[in-house]
Formats: sequence, C-alpha cells, structure tokens
Amino acid sequence: MAKRRSFVFYILMTAVIVVLVGLSLFSYFISYQKSKYKAPTAVTSVSVIEVSSGTYLGAISSSGFVKTQNTGSLALVNSGKVAVINFKPGQAVKKGQVILSLDVASSQATLASQRASLRSLKLNYDGLKAAYAEGGASKYEVESALSSYNAQLSTVRATEETIQLSQIIAPFDGVVGTISPSVGDVVSSGTTLVTVVPNSSSDEGNSFYINLGVSPQFTENVKIGNEVTAFSQDGKELATGVVSGVDSTISTSTGLSQVRVSFANNTNLADGEFVKVNISTNPVSNQITIPDVAVNYSLYGQIVYRLDPLTDEEKESLTSNGQSADGVYRATEVYITANERVNGVALVTKGLEVGNIIVTNYNNILDGSLVRIAKGYGLGVPTSFKLPATAQEDTK
Repeated sequence: MAKRRSFVFYILMTAVIVVLVGLSLFSYFISYQKSKYKAPTAVTSVSVIEVSSGTYLGAISSSGFVKTQNTGSLALVNSGKVAVINFKPGQAVKKGQVILSLDVASSQATLASQRASLRSLKLNYDGLKAAYAEGGASKYEVESALSSYNAQLSTVRATEETIQLSQIIAPFDGVVGTISPSVGDVVSSGTTLVTVVPNSSSDEGNSFYINLGVSPQFTENVKIGNEVTAFSQDGKELATGVVSGVDSTISTSTGLSQVRVSFANNTNLADGEFVKVNISTNPVSNQITIPDVAVNYSLYGQIVYRLDPLTDEEKESLTSNGQSADGVYRATEVYITANERVNGVALVTKGLEVGNIIVTNYNNILDGSLVRIAKGYGLGVPTSFKLPATAQEDTK
C-alpha cells in the first residue's frame, strides 16, 4: 500500500512540474511576442528623383563591325580543290595578281591539247585557202576548214575562261584582308574566300560603314544625315560620321531594325573592328528619362522602386511604436520598359508616370520596405535630374 501511495505521489509531482514548465514557456512566448511588436519598424533612408519628361536630345547606343565601302569580297565561279595560295592576310597585292588558284592541272593539259589541235586546224585552213586561190580546192572545203577552226577556237577560249575563273585575281591595289581556305581544301562556287581592302592612297578611297541593330520604336527618331560617333571598347572616341540609311523592317531573328552609318577616310578605323556607336536622334517630345543606376534587373524584367504614401494602418503601426510617420513612404516594386540606354540614361517607354518618385539607390530595400527620403542626389546620378522638394538640400 505504501509503495502505491509513493508511486501516485511521484506521478502528481511530475505532472505539477510539467504544468509549471509549460506555464513558464507560455509566459516567455507571450512576453517575446509583445516585445517583438513593440520593436521599432525599420525605416531606410534612400536617395530619389522625381520622374519628369521633356524633349530628349540624346542618342541611341548600338555596336557593330566596321566594314570598308570598297572592300573586295572575292569568290570563285567554279568549285574545286585549292592548289595555290600566293599571299597571306596583311600582305600588299597589286591589281591583276593571282591571290588563289584551284587545281587546274587537268584543265591545263586539256588546254595544251586543244591548242595543238587548233594550230593544226589553222595550218589546214591556210593551206586550203591558198589552194583555193589557185583552183586546187573547192570553196566548200575552205569553208568547212574555217568552220572547224572556229569551233576549236571557241573550245580553247572556253577552257581558258574555265582556268581563269578558277583563280582569284586582285581587282585593285590593296591589302589582303582575309583568306578563308587552306591549300587542299575543296571550296564551292559563290562562297567568299578572299577579301581585299583598297589602299587609302588608291583612287577607290577607304571609307567605312557599319550596319547597326536598333530597337524599332526608335528608328522613327533616326533620320539620314544624323551625326554618329564611334568609340573603342575602352570608350575612346575614334571617328564621327553620319546615318546613311534606315531600314525600319523588323528582323525576324533579332527583332531589331537596321541603321547604316558611314564614315569618311579615318586612320582610327580598321576593317573588321568591333566598335560602339552613338546615333544622335531627332528631338523626342515627352520622353521620360531616368538614371540607369535606378534600374534593377530580375528574371522577369526591369524594376524600379516607386515611393507611395503609407496606408492608415501603416501610419498607425508606426505611431503605436512611438515612431513618426512624417516623411515616410512605402517602396513599391514597379516593372518598366527601358530598351535604350545612352551615357547612363535610360529611356523609359512604359511603367512610370510624370511625378512619380523613384529610388536611385535600392540597396537593402525590398518591395514594401518603409523608407525616408535623403537629401541630395544619389551616387552616380547626374544633377540634371529633378529632385522632389523634400530631397532638395537647404542652400541657406
């Protein structure tokens, strides 16, 4: 009996201890939750600009490979195996020199046989012609001999042309640009095998052009004669030129339209060089522009953070924690369309309206973050952009 009472006692004590521990943990949880909700709400200071529109006198950026206007892209009419290459890329070549030749050994042997036959037919014709003058041959024999000679002459000339069309000959004085095949390669007719760049001192001149891909929505702002500037990959200005052609047709493969820009003789440009190009545009009215640094990128598109007023609930939450709601905004994630960028400026075509206030430094904020406007311009933001009144620094 005593053992049973002892067992019950231990059971009761264990239950009491479990209840006390549970009450302690519950009390701690309630206290933690209360302290959590009493913690100040994080408010981040951000630099901003006010979105505005105006007449944009800017440029469209693109890039492409430089080509010379008079570069000779040379191909063969005949197919065959490459037998001889007489020059290397970069070597000077004179007009009329053979740069490349196919294997024409069999054609040359055939030509030699045909020429021998031609000489024999010529002797036969001359003999019959002389005999006819003395009455020793008929007119029919002479005409037949002449016909055979002319037929063989046509055959010889056709073979000579075949051999000539199996060679690539320099069309002007210049420099060999590229040679695609190697000796022994079998090449097809009509395929460009050699390029020749004219000497800058030659009569042909050495002007350049670039075919650029441009977003179709901006081609209407590009006109023939607009100024263009070419830059190297490190930003060094190389040459200035003009727009020489605009094709608004949209490519099915790239989704872009094509603009051709041309440059006069310039020693800073080289055939095949990859350059960046700024194309000056016609004035664009009511164009919204924002700093490129204000644009964030995600898998779903381009994002900016717009400042929106707080809701009554958000204001009440701040004041209940002893925080002021004055000058505090909610950052809202907004998707925009800005396909063109020039010198740190993004041209916005969709997603923003005049008067919107957007964040220019979006570090440490997310969609729905509470923010306060800092004074002045953000890092990397040109001072040409408009600041809202609350961001303008006191000049007194």
